Amino acid sequence: MNVGSCAGSFLLPVPEVTLHIGKTIDVHMTEQGTGPSGNRLAPASPLPDIPGASVLKRTVTDPDKATATYKAVHPGHVVLTTRGRCLLDGQERPSCPVVDVTVIR
Repeated sequence: MNVGSCAGSFLLPVPEVTLHIGKTIDVHMTEQGTGPSGNRLAPASPLPDIPGASVLKRTVTDPDKATATYKAVHPGHVVLTTRGRCLLDGQERPSCPVVDVTVIR
């Protein structure tokens, strides 16, 4: 699942996903050029955090730090949120919801 735009924007409502326990979701954050020549890519926003004791567990983070795999481990609901500046409905925020996940048996 790709999230965010090339402008670092996240829109409401956030994408919703339902997973069964044991299933996974890959989240890819938009990348942008960095470094002196701009030819090195880095995520425009950090990968989403999993708040508190959660229904998901991050199992894999790619070396590019723009893609991660999250595994459903308990039934429940969580909204993955990215840290760092982002735009949400045209307003700059210190963090933004990225994907709304419901885990079922």
